[in-house]
Amino acid sequence: RKELAEEYKAAMEKYNEKKSKTKSANKPKRPMSAFLYFMKDFRKKNEGKYNITEMVTMGSSAWNELSQKSKEKYEQLAAKAKEEYNEKLKEWDEKDWEE
Repeated sequence: RKELAEEYKAAMEKYNEKKSKTKSANKPKRPMSAFLYFMKDFRKKNEGKYNITEMVTMGSSAWNELSQKSKEKYEQLAAKAKEEYNEKLKEWDEKDWEE
């Protein structure tokens, strides 16, 4: 039983070492959504008025009440960020496999 435990420990160390060197280490971060861009502006406009819980609740309500035309600004920002992310992801994918 002790041998089995040592064998398992050695296998896990090897796995963790391999895992830490995988290509996901330098992977670009995912882009923000339109809602997150909206919340960023909402927090700036309402700084100090609400606590964290209220800020999210109020922001979420405000987002749901926005017209589609008002949301377009944030959706364009999110689309641009997604395009940039996809480009960086493609570069990362090609580059990291070469190393």
